Amino acid sequence: LREHGIHPKKFLGQNFLQDPNFLEAIVRDAEIGSQDGVVEIGSGLGHLTDPLSAKAGHVWAFEIDPELYDLSSQLLGVRENVTMINLDGAEFADHIDPGIYSKLKIVSNLPYSDYQRILIRLLACKHPLESYTLMLQRDVYDKFRAKPGTREYGPLSVLLQATCEIRFLRKAKPSLFFPRP
Repeated sequence: LREHGIHPKKFLGQNFLQDPNFLEAIVRDAEIGSQDGVVEIGSGLGHLTDPLSAKAGHVWAFEIDPELYDLSSQLLGVRENVTMINLDGAEFADHIDPGIYSKLKIVSNLPYSDYQRILIRLLACKHPLESYTLMLQRDVYDKFRAKPGTREYGPLSVLLQATCEIRFLRKAKPSLFFPRP
């Protein structure tokens, strides 16, 4: 980032997960296989795109920041099974063609600043989705799992609990990110 004069943009929620072991664990958690099409929202520098592309049939990596899109495209190089797209990932459904992939999965480290809007778009997707493996801050997960009558319980809790199986998979320490959240 420093070499290219790029600084993380707080308003876009840019905290880059950089631990290769944790990234590989996310791919294992998502149970990615060669028959899967994967959508990654907020591909950043391609740290997660890289291990996803090693397992998936195809990866559509969305990055809204033009500077990061250009840099990650360079860093990842030409990969036949990766389509880099410089757009808002919430709009992914209009820009992919799952085609031959029998399973379409979402794998993403969602930005805290915009997770609600993106999540609602994911749930309204016109394509059949098999799973969502999402990295979110703990307080967001707690809202999703909130019980009726609690302060955290709200419309998003109701929607997610009615339509999804919500599971906590692992905790990421702030030291795994740059900059630290």
